[in-house]
Formats: sequence, C-alpha cells, structure tokens
Amino acid sequence: MKHTNIEEKLKNYHVMSSNYVGNIYRDDEIAEIFTDKMRISGWLKVLVALAKCQSEHGIVPKEATAIIAENAELNKINLATVFKIRKESSHSLLGVIQALSDACGKKVGQYLHIGSATQDIQDTEQSMALKKILNIFKARLDKLRADLVNLGETHLDTVCMGRTHYQPAVPITFGFKVASWIDELDRNLQRLDEVISRIAVVQIYGACGSASHLGVDIELLEKGMAERLGLNRATFAWHTVRDRIHEFLFICSMICTNLSRIANELTHLNRPEIAEIELTWEGGMCSSTIMPHKRNPEEFEHVITLSHLVHGNLSGYLNAPQAIHERDFIAVRMEWAIIPETASYTGKAIDLLTATLPLVKVNKEAMQHNVEKFAVKLSSEKLMIQLGQKMGKINAHKLLVDVFESVAHEDKSVLTFLKEHAEINNYLDEEMLEAIFNPINNIGQSQKLAQRVFAWQNRQEVRH
Repeated sequence: MKHTNIEEKLKNYHVMSSNYVGNIYRDDEIAEIFTDKMRISGWLKVLVALAKCQSEHGIVPKEATAIIAENAELNKINLATVFKIRKESSHSLLGVIQALSDACGKKVGQYLHIGSATQDIQDTEQSMALKKILNIFKARLDKLRADLVNLGETHLDTVCMGRTHYQPAVPITFGFKVASWIDELDRNLQRLDEVISRIAVVQIYGACGSASHLGVDIELLEKGMAERLGLNRATFAWHTVRDRIHEFLFICSMICTNLSRIANELTHLNRPEIAEIELTWEGGMCSSTIMPHKRNPEEFEHVITLSHLVHGNLSGYLNAPQAIHERDFIAVRMEWAIIPETASYTGKAIDLLTATLPLVKVNKEAMQHNVEKFAVKLSSEKLMIQLGQKMGKINAHKLLVDVFESVAHEDKSVLTFLKEHAEINNYLDEEMLEAIFNPINNIGQSQKLAQRVFAWQNRQEVRH
C-alpha cells in the first residue's frame, strides 16, 4: 500500500504540484486560493450575493434567497454533478449552477444567476482572490522591509566599496546599499495600496456589459454586490478590458525585480574573491555532492529564477487582451493558467528572500580590506574635485587621466606618485593628499540618505 502511494506521488508532472520539487515553486497559502475548492466556493458566494441584491428589488423572492444562501456550500452540493457537467458541456459554470439548483430544489433553482453572465460570476470571484493575494504580498513585504531596515541600521556606518560598471567607484556604507533596496520596496508597497482599489472590483453587467436583464438599477446592484463581497465598484463593464489583470501581473513583476536585484547583489558580494557577505551554514545543508566545502547561494539564485518565471508570464499575457467585440474568453483562459503561477512564484520569492536574510553575515573586515585595497581608485573623484577647485575641473580631469595612465607603467603606488608630482604639489600638500585618500572622508551623505529611507514608515508624506 505504501508503495502504491509513492507511485501516485510520482505522477504529478507540473512543477507547481510536484511532490519532489514543488515546494520551491509553490506558495501553499497562495496556491490554496486557486484550488477548485476555493474557486467553486467563491462562485457560490457571488451567486448568493447576486440573489440577495436582486431580492431587495423584488426580482428574487426573499424565501428563495434564504434557501439559496443555505445551500450554497461545498458540502451541500453534489460535486460529482459539477465535474460531470463541466466535462460533458465544456461550460465553466453550468455544473455549479446545476448542482446548486438541485440542492435548492427545482422551484428555487429558477432564481439562480438571473441576467448575469458566466464571466460576471467568475471575474468577480477572481477579483476577490486577487484582493486576498495583494494583501498577502503587502503583509509579507512589510515584514521584509522591517528586516531590511534592521540590517541597514546595523550597518549604517559600515564603509564598503561602491561599484559602478563592476569596477571600484567611490566609498559608500553598507547601510546605504540596503537603503537602495528599501527605497524601491517602498514604492512597490505604495503601488500595492493603489492597485488593490483598482483591481478588486465587481463585474456584474450581463451578456454584453449593458446590464440589460439584471432587473436592478446598475448602481444599486454594484453597490450591493461590492458591500457584500468586500470589493469596489467598477465604472464600466470590463469583460474585454483586462488592464486590471495587466496591472496585477505588472506589480508581481515589479516586486520580483526588486527581490531579484537584492538577491543578485548578495550573490555577487558572497563570491569568495569579494567575500563581503557570507551565508551561514544550517544543519543538514549540502550544496555539492562532489565538493563538500561549498555553500552555494542557491536561495538567492532561486529568487532570481522565480523572478524570471514571473517576467515570462507577464510577457506571455501582453497580447492576450486584444479581445473582440464585447466579450470573449481568450484572455480569461490565459488568466486561469498565468495568474495562479505568477502569484505563487511571487509569494514564494518574497518568502524565500525573507527566510534567507537572517543567514546573511556581513563581513566588515572584508569590506574594510577591499576599501583599503582600492582606496586610491575610490578617492579619485574627491581628488579631482579638490584639485579642480584650484585649477579648474576640466584641467584637473585631464591631468589626472594622464597621471593614472602613467602610474600604470610605474613601479610605485599612486599616492607616492602624486606626492612626487610637481604640478599637483603646487595645489595639494602631503597632508591634504592623505586626507583625500582616507575612505571615511569620501562616503558623502550616505548615512543621511539611508536614514531618510529607514524613517519613511514613521512618516505620512508620500515618497516619489
């Protein structure tokens, strides 16, 4: 019997449902929202809300509404009927309506789904699902932000190398680097607040969106449905207008861009030849079957992998909403495949980065070593600025380009070369040169800018 169970587990072919690797792609809390159980329960909830709204205006008898509400539960309807009709008819909602009608009785069943389109019910349920997901994202990103602020504040004064184009540039602090990640994250949190109100809306407009046979003034129906389902009102039918779904996929993509930028940076800083951060070991971990010394940054790599998958899904959907006339199902059927995957990959990426962050150990000694090793290069900007104040910026730039080119062919340090350079000595003495090449003097306003980002959550002003 045990052997049979194992054989069954090996039959799952989609990475999301795999019993072997699915846990690194699937976010269980989010995946649950898209199960048949939750979808059908959501459709039943929308059908009940519609009946209740229509009963307030005499379209559905109140006693019929009570029976519909009582029976609109998964344990009250015949799920075998639901799946049988779905298979036989190819219709995505007919089986649910029939099963609920059977549970309510032939007479009451006649009052189900009056005037609304199948897509009305399913889009409204999907709006409810997306609202849940966006709130999950927001709660998790708030936690990630708090952890990043803690990391950044801890290393507000930790001087490290700033790099541009993969080369040493000017000194910064590690807290400043972390603040860059948080600043982007803050805008994504703002976007989440904004998009929830736009995405989580009712769709209840009938066959062509004109609300022709619903029997209730559309504004009253929208208001009643929205209040019952915890959604907002739309201003117009959106059967073929899928910009809200676009926006959901875009916000997932933007969140993942933020996450993968953090993961990618930490991956590179973890390289042994840089070694500015390390990933601590956890019991039982194994990164290589042939090189036991390795502690690969696989968690960060997988955040980047999940981000690529999210970007790919967005790309695949871009041409989908070119709908014809007032309603078709092309985009909707794509959404049923793309939205659950995208939401799950995004949620998993947030969780994975959040879970891995505590394993990051900042190597202050390596940061100091790298800064000292490249101190001259990291100070060239300040040298040019100070020299430029004496002889003009353009002249200083030209002179120093020649100096650094000459040093490349000399068997002496840059600082020694500069101290011996007659023209430079006319403007900058040895003490001034020593101060210029002290990295701590070149971090600019790194701390102030970082603290401004860290403090944002305690302020009411809107950041742009």
